[in-house]
Amino acid sequence: MQKIKSSNKDGNRDAIVTAKMKVAAVAYEKDRYGDATKILNEILKINSENLDAIELLGLCHYRQGNWAQAIDVLEEFTKKSGSLNQLPVVADCFRGLGYINQVRRIYKRLASSRASKEVIAEGRIIMASALGDQERYPQAIEIFNKVPKNSKSPTESLLRQWYVLADLYEKSGDIPRARDLFAKIANYDPELADVAERAVALS
Repeated sequence: MQKIKSSNKDGNRDAIVTAKMKVAAVAYEKDRYGDATKILNEILKINSENLDAIELLGLCHYRQGNWAQAIDVLEEFTKKSGSLNQLPVVADCFRGLGYINQVRRIYKRLASSRASKEVIAEGRIIMASALGDQERYPQAIEIFNKVPKNSKSPTESLLRQWYVLADLYEKSGDIPRARDLFAKIANYDPELADVAERAVALS
């Protein structure tokens, strides 16, 4: 009888967590990060090891600009899950705090890891952007040296890298390269950020 009661209790707890996760996910998708944060904290009081809740809580802190909190939570997620998928977000938080050495540490870790190409690309974007923040444009541009400059069917990830590279070209004063690259991106995806407007502005 005791085992049955315990099983029912666990089942009820799991049902509550599942229901709350759905509500938190909807709040997150609707940019109600404060509401989502509150719900996720409630979930973690019930089950402190819920990886989905930990991950989403870290992203909520990130979206709210709570860099230090986001770092703590997402590093906890990385340690407990073994997933490297949120490390670019952690790097961007360190970028927001101005800790470029920490950004570099994470980028090196990603570059030497078995993370997906998309995750490594995001890390590359953050590393280059952090260098760009400090107006170290040659070093920032160099980050993209091994990124393909031509593709018949570029992925969204590649287009995003091209966009950051084009932005760095423009900021460094290399207007011809910036113009050509913005135009190339616009040819593939004119809806990507403000690429169409920037291509026209530089023409």
